[in-house]
Amino acid sequence: MAIALERFDQVSALLAAPRAIVLVTVAWSPWPSRSRHVLGALEETQDRWLPDAPVTFFDLWPEREAELDRWYEGLCATYAPRFELHGHGYGPLWWLAAGAIVDCLTKPYLYPLAELQERSRSAFGGGKIVPGE
Repeated sequence: MAIALERFDQVSALLAAPRAIVLVTVAWSPWPSRSRHVLGALEETQDRWLPDAPVTFFDLWPEREAELDRWYEGLCATYAPRFELHGHGYGPLWWLAAGAIVDCLTKPYLYPLAELQERSRSAFGGGKIVPGE
């Protein structure tokens, strides 16, 4: 189950994770719930697409605290225009390696799970996907 990030003092856990996938959630949009299903599926199948390396899963709620929202907005500005981190309420996923964002996808629910598994494996640099049973 994804770790909820609702306060700025929780960001250190995200930045310390060797590999992380983050869902950006805002309460006013219905789309993050669709992305949450995708995040759950990636977490459930992580042993197939990256079996030898742990991945931590987070659900970021930037609007729950002013300090967290300032950090989030600053991060969005830092990574623009390379990545569209903001997501505009669509529930984007971010891939982080050693605290740095290495990939981002605004509407992950539009892609097949196999493609997201491969994208995740590739973002973290390795291994082959183990076929499902």
